[in-house]
Amino acid sequence: MRRWLFLIFCILCVRAESQTLFSYGKHAVSRQEFFNAFNKNRTSADTGKNAMKDYLNLYIVFKLKVQDAIDHQIDTLPSLQADLQSFKNQIRDNYLYDKKEFNFLLEQALSRSRKDILLSGYLLKAKSFADSLTLKKAALNVRDRLIQHQPIDENALAQNGIRLIKQDYGYITVFSLPYQIENVVYRLKPEEYSEPFSFKENYYILRNEGERPAVGKIKIAQILVSSPQNSGPSHDKIKKLADSIYNVLQNGGDFVDLAKQFSDDRMTYLNGGEMPEFGVGKFSPDFEEHVFALKRDGEIAKPFQTAFGFHIVKRISASPVPEKFGEDYVYQMKQELQNDPRIKLAKDKLLDKAKIRTGFSLKHFDKNNFYRISDSSLVANRNISAGALNQNSVLFAFNDHKQIQIKDWDQYIRNSGKIEGGSLLHSSYDKLWPEFIAFSVLRNYSGRLSSFDPEYAGQIRNFNEGNMLFEMMQRKVWNKASKDTDALKNFYDTHQAKYVWNKSAEAVIFSCNNEMTAKQCEEELEHTGWRKVAENHAGYVQADSARFEFSQLPVHKTDIQTGIYSPVVNENDGTASFVQILKLYPSGMQRSFKDARGLVTEDYQKVLERQWVNELKKRYPVKVNEGVLNNLLRENK
Repeated sequence: MRRWLFLIFCILCVRAESQTLFSYGKHAVSRQEFFNAFNKNRTSADTGKNAMKDYLNLYIVFKLKVQDAIDHQIDTLPSLQADLQSFKNQIRDNYLYDKKEFNFLLEQALSRSRKDILLSGYLLKAKSFADSLTLKKAALNVRDRLIQHQPIDENALAQNGIRLIKQDYGYITVFSLPYQIENVVYRLKPEEYSEPFSFKENYYILRNEGERPAVGKIKIAQILVSSPQNSGPSHDKIKKLADSIYNVLQNGGDFVDLAKQFSDDRMTYLNGGEMPEFGVGKFSPDFEEHVFALKRDGEIAKPFQTAFGFHIVKRISASPVPEKFGEDYVYQMKQELQNDPRIKLAKDKLLDKAKIRTGFSLKHFDKNNFYRISDSSLVANRNISAGALNQNSVLFAFNDHKQIQIKDWDQYIRNSGKIEGGSLLHSSYDKLWPEFIAFSVLRNYSGRLSSFDPEYAGQIRNFNEGNMLFEMMQRKVWNKASKDTDALKNFYDTHQAKYVWNKSAEAVIFSCNNEMTAKQCEEELEHTGWRKVAENHAGYVQADSARFEFSQLPVHKTDIQTGIYSPVVNENDGTASFVQILKLYPSGMQRSFKDARGLVTEDYQKVLERQWVNELKKRYPVKVNEGVLNNLLRENK
């Protein structure tokens, strides 16, 4: 009985997925396809029946336009095919790992990103004559003495060819350390020593000195005054210079100008000392200690010294770790994970699944004869036969009838750059063979990725349809409207009363790379013209002179008068805009065709698009299955 109920349930699920929600001409769209598209594009505000109905109308029009593109064979255009291939190449690597393992690594990274750990430890380094067993035994002994608060006899270690190095790492967070070491660190409790572990032929003992909530990332600008580490007249002179620069800044000096004039950081001085955003564990602990102590944007730290010299640091912005992980933060963590070596764990898991899905089948062959053929090809550049094998012999095959032959292997080892000659030749083959299998399997798998991964297939389909739609909109609407001046002029003449000015002003809008530049431009405008100001800051400032309606101006006030208004800062990227009002105009004035052309073009495009959609609905009659739609609406209130 249970078996029959289960089968009935499965049949109902299949029917629900395959139900047609609407058709257009001879084409049909399933309820599931529409529902997937709706969920992908909905926002938190898109709730209730009306949101789904509105989206259905949009989706019907979208499918009509795409079908028109397909009927016109737009997808065969070389430019669109090149775009599609480029997009496939761009996103393919994001799908060549095991999703379950990737999600585990992502959740782990997100969890670890909430906490910074103050880390110290010991490194035990052996000379060539000290074997690994001796090194491990010494490491265990060192840890025991650390736990018991007993002194460590470094002389005894040295007699065994072992060097002990004390290390202070400062605060670290996720991605600061190699994954193997990070796993050890995040298992430690405060004030706990790790068990000795091996990493790159050395042994480590690490200690959690304490923890804090993660400070996130920070963006700063710095002025670096290089200094020798020894004390003396030169050192004192440089310290006085750093103090002098700091005093100038405290009295209103411009950080950007001073960085360009005095900073010895050749990577940043031309950009006013600005450094890319970074988190803990990126730079030396003494540098980060001062940087992350800055609490306010714009705050400048007193000069402090590191091994590089004296630093004067200004905080520009900070990105704390959010209490709840939003989409932007999760996306950022995904990007970091994909660029971290630990992603290999997820890729290796995919390889096992890829072998099954591609039907990987290894053929039986004599290894000695196989290597003889490879030797001859690689060393003597001659193709030979050995036993039953030759260059065309199959090494393994896939379930799409693709076969990998010895000649493919020969090409791979030639291009590898990993072949060692002499007696190491065959050991090189042994190392490369599993790499060659993995390369071949993943190449076959990625070539058929659309059939293996529905998410990837959907993303490719969406891109292709979007590209075709863009091309059709260019042909049917955008280009047609923008180039047909006579039609635009006629449209303007017919609807002239619509195109009048609201309250407006003749003005210059300055768009600057940051607030500091904007304020500097504002001061210069008091003494010179706007063109000269823009020229003085070329590359950092863009000035646009025209007549603007009040709503277009970057001004917080509604009572606008002639003059210069203070900069408005964009919180997302730190850019700043301000405006110089030259002349005011009342509302109700008629726009000329030249002034109204942008608005006229936009309105005329809507007319053309509406005409096009009406033609498509006649060519592909639309029928909505009301029963399926009502069920969908009830299920998603």
